[in-house]
Amino acid sequence: MQGQIISFDTSTQQGIILSESGESFSFDLAGWRGRGLPDSDVLVSFEAENGIARQVFNLPMGQLKAQGTKKVGSDSISQPWYKKLGRF
Repeated sequence: MQGQIISFDTSTQQGIILSESGESFSFDLAGWRGRGLPDSDVLVSFEAENGIARQVFNLPMGQLKAQGTKKVGSDSISQPWYKKLGRF
């Protein structure tokens, strides 16, 4: 199944996932298999068993392109981040 983490409490290590079909599933840190720590608004895939999410993974994301924006007159021009530093 796929869904989105709607909450995760680091003190109790418990969270809630809302599936694409609108069902809620609880999960704990022991069931987390994703990168980093779970957090709200993270898209995930998981296996559901009796209202509990197990084997919870982050959904793959495409790599983001790093760039900055520079104002020239009234126009904005996109430029690579390293040129924004002014050293190159």
